[in-house]
Amino acid sequence: SRIPGGLALAARQLRVRALRDSPLMLGPMTKRPLPDALVRGWTEPLLREAGVRRDLAAYCTAPLDKARLIRDTEALRDFPGETLVLWAPENKLMPLAHGERLAALLPAGRYAEIPDAGVLAMLDQPEAVARE
Repeated sequence: SRIPGGLALAARQLRVRALRDSPLMLGPMTKRPLPDALVRGWTEPLLREAGVRRDLAAYCTAPLDKARLIRDTEALRDFPGETLVLWAPENKLMPLAHGERLAALLPAGRYAEIPDAGVLAMLDQPEAVARE
């Protein structure tokens, strides 16, 4: 069920460092605190634009179409371009094997690990990500 104002409340909670760094919010996604200005940039459209809230609500409440997910994943075998799959082996949300399998699925896929990072490796280790 929907809670009136729930998405706006969630966006405001992300602006409170202690809440966003908690295990129930963004804490497991990064090894370092997220800058306040960055999070404000992420949350501002959600707070100001009804269309953004509408689209996010639709995304969050849509049923999972497992058949489509499998079909779309298999279609990656036909992707013609070079692809770099960066994975953070210490991340707590996405198993290492998933990154390895994704890279193997892509015809020109290359797998690389970013140490000392969470799922948001580009924020935890921007220099290492840029080197890859």
